[in-house]
Amino acid sequence: MVAKVRVDPNERIGVISPLIYGQFLEHAKDFIYPSLWDDASPHSDEVGLRRDVTEAVRELGTTVIRWPGGSYADYYRWEDGVGPRERRPLTRNWNSGGLERNAFGTDEFLRFCELTNAAPYINANLGTGTMMDALRWLDYCNGGQGTPEVLLRREGGHRDPYAVTYWGIGNETWAGWEAGQMDAAHYARTLRGWAQAMRRHSPYIKVLGVGSNVFVDGSWDDEVLGSAADMIDYLTIHQYGYSVDRKGGGEFDSVAYAPAVFAQNFRKMLDRVQPHNTRTHCIRLALDEWNTRHFNRMPDGTLVLDHHSPRCLQDAVFAAGVLNVMVRLSPHVGMANYVLLLNGNGTLHVHREGVVKTPLYHVFRHFAERMRGWAVATAVEGDGRKVPEPQMMWPGTKPAYDAEYVTVLDAAAALDDGSLTLSLINRSLTEGIRVMLEMPDGVKHKALSHWQLAHGDVYAYNDVYRPDEVRPETADLDVTDETPEDTWVVPPHSVKTVTFRLTG
Repeated sequence: MVAKVRVDPNERIGVISPLIYGQFLEHAKDFIYPSLWDDASPHSDEVGLRRDVTEAVRELGTTVIRWPGGSYADYYRWEDGVGPRERRPLTRNWNSGGLERNAFGTDEFLRFCELTNAAPYINANLGTGTMMDALRWLDYCNGGQGTPEVLLRREGGHRDPYAVTYWGIGNETWAGWEAGQMDAAHYARTLRGWAQAMRRHSPYIKVLGVGSNVFVDGSWDDEVLGSAADMIDYLTIHQYGYSVDRKGGGEFDSVAYAPAVFAQNFRKMLDRVQPHNTRTHCIRLALDEWNTRHFNRMPDGTLVLDHHSPRCLQDAVFAAGVLNVMVRLSPHVGMANYVLLLNGNGTLHVHREGVVKTPLYHVFRHFAERMRGWAVATAVEGDGRKVPEPQMMWPGTKPAYDAEYVTVLDAAAALDDGSLTLSLINRSLTEGIRVMLEMPDGVKHKALSHWQLAHGDVYAYNDVYRPDEVRPETADLDVTDETPEDTWVVPPHSVKTVTFRLTG
């Protein structure tokens, strides 16, 4: 298979927000304890944070981390997670079951963000909390005067304000399963009131408001934007892919092409957002929950969500496809948070003795390093197909989508200080693609290096026993524009990038 990729570094689409390389933490199962906080581990620091996890996340290049959820956020009492640890209460986890130690609270989260160079994104409790609860939490984090909240923070050892910028108000507030479900009009009024009060305290904050369920409820979005567009900086979306039968490759097309449906849905939502943007205030989209869920089929045919199924190469191909979409839609997509950072569907698999870097880890780390700066125009010519019915959200869900024609090869490009990186994804399960590059006349370029994540088995993964089963390959290149044609082969079901230096 052959594809031609045209890249025009002179046609800049928009600035890529580094916040699209974000992650997500939530209190459930082993996603926090003992994966991140474990006072009994020899790997932990003086406050209980796992040093090996902190180091791996710092290397990952994570730009923003959302916490404490998710649905858990709408039950979370922030006061339970501050102050001396020995005095913090043992509480029920009303969202996922079990008990919550509250050992990992606001200060521990913000310390973790500081150690990993990630911006904190705190989701306020709209479901069971009050505006005053949120304002007091904001004061604890950002206040500088001697209020009880600020004095409590100082007693805990942090004199200066944390200056937390990103604050979410609500989570899936449209959902029947969510604590504090509201209709659109009720939520829009509440959002506006909370955002106004929080901005009076901290005028510099960025507010995230809840967008519609998987992009599709335009009436919800119109209500929220009509009432609160001037009060929010991001409108949030949650979207998931899924797989069930991870054998034989039968699901690969539905998973690998699902990012094309993400792109369709982003464009539809942007059509609703754009009329509310002004020269001085622009709302971005935030995909603050996304991943590929893994389901297992039981002997009786029922499907069970498996939070601990290892992330495989197929998941990495999907994730790279979503990242390519967000790069191409720069700057309109301003943030994204992959679910989850640790263990459950995780970018990292944490065990008692160490950390396993999944195929997803390698994709996120490389994209955060290379796919930055300006998104520039790309176009692909080659074999293609109509988008197959995607596997999105939950088995049995029939998502609305357009069966548009797309190429097998997916591409995006980023220009950063004279360095151009081209991201290529082969969505064929079985065939490699030979790529021919075309740039405008007068754009001289030299290929410096390539990076590739590939494996013969699309379901290959890394675990404790084989931590490097799927690992990236890198190589220096020496290909210039004087070569008759710039060519590379992208293996089946793989992700590849090529980095160039523009020389004229």
